[in-house]
Amino acid sequence: MHLYEEHRFLNLVSGLESLHRSLVGDPKSDAFKEKMARILGDIQGDRDRAWPRKRTKNFGAPALEQRLIELLQPVPARVEAARLRAFCVSCAQVRNDLAHRGQSNQAPDRTNSIQNMAVRNSVLTRGF
Repeated sequence: MHLYEEHRFLNLVSGLESLHRSLVGDPKSDAFKEKMARILGDIQGDRDRAWPRKRTKNFGAPALEQRLIELLQPVPARVEAARLRAFCVSCAQVRNDLAHRGQSNQAPDRTNSIQNMAVRNSVLTRGF
């Protein structure tokens, strides 16, 4: 089945994010939990407190780039840590651009953007 590069990329990154969540979950530090409880505790009224509690549910969870780094780091590809981090940061930016704006702002024009995603798709499916 043919998928557009954008859809393929979104599927790959979403799958990796889901894999990380299933392996690691959404760990939050005790300090973060205490801070959120303190902030929410200052809000008067149960209904007023419920809204920010729902909106901040995923705060404190690892960022997408961190999830990708943690998943790809063990791959025996001999990639420098700085290059792996740059790749993962870039993948997270492209995914966020696609998810929130419908297009990537990581390349100077549309053609380069699709080529850029095709390269990332290749790396994510075949390795470094």
